Amino acid sequence: MMPAPLTAELLKLRRSLVLLVTFAAPLCVLAFAAIALGTRTAEVKWERYLDEGLAMWSFFMLPMSVTAVATLLAQIEHGSRMWNHLLALPTHRATLFATKAGVAFILLLAMQLIVYVGLYAVGYAVGAVLPDRAPVGDRQFDDMAVGMAAMALGAIPTVLLQLWVALRWRSFVVPLIVGILGTFFALVITASGVTVYIPWLLQIYATMWPKPAGVIGVYAALASGAGILLAMLWDLGRREMRTA
Repeated sequence: MMPAPLTAELLKLRRSLVLLVTFAAPLCVLAFAAIALGTRTAEVKWERYLDEGLAMWSFFMLPMSVTAVATLLAQIEHGSRMWNHLLALPTHRATLFATKAGVAFILLLAMQLIVYVGLYAVGYAVGAVLPDRAPVGDRQFDDMAVGMAAMALGAIPTVLLQLWVALRWRSFVVPLIVGILGTFFALVITASGVTVYIPWLLQIYATMWPKPAGVIGVYAALASGAGILLAMLWDLGRREMRTA
């Protein structure tokens, strides 16, 4: 049976835009993938097609989607001024905030699943409509699944950091600025070719699993994620969250 705090948090999603973002963000990547595949003139292998899809998702859309999801999750309480009611419940503060983090990770997994299934669906659909544009070669179902799972683990620090900022500041502008700056900073670092393990890059390194860079990315994400979670629970647990 699902814990009561988790059930309550999941029910709150019905009155927010979180679910819309959870589905819309991956669909944007799938639309781009369909256009790219459908307009090719040369034969493309599944490996290259899937790698390009993962690149579109992991470099930009995933961190921005995480930013939006974390912000909207926090705004459920900030926007409706629900903190007075929520913190009056006979549940430890740490449990409430940890549950929020759990919901954010569940939504991340949902987006990962949509991208995984969607990329294959797009490949088959384009191949059915335009047989000469169909991807060829090994479909790499297992490697793709491992890469998506590793990417989800690599994104944990970004999820927690964005959620912490979104819960700590009532204005939605602050977490959006943090997310945008972090994402573009990561893009600049990637373009420079320098290896820097910051939250907004760990999901990219994690996709290289089981190569050394991927192993470092996953373990760095798990370690830093645990640290961020503990710091978030400590900070929010002692912070005045009540609204007038």
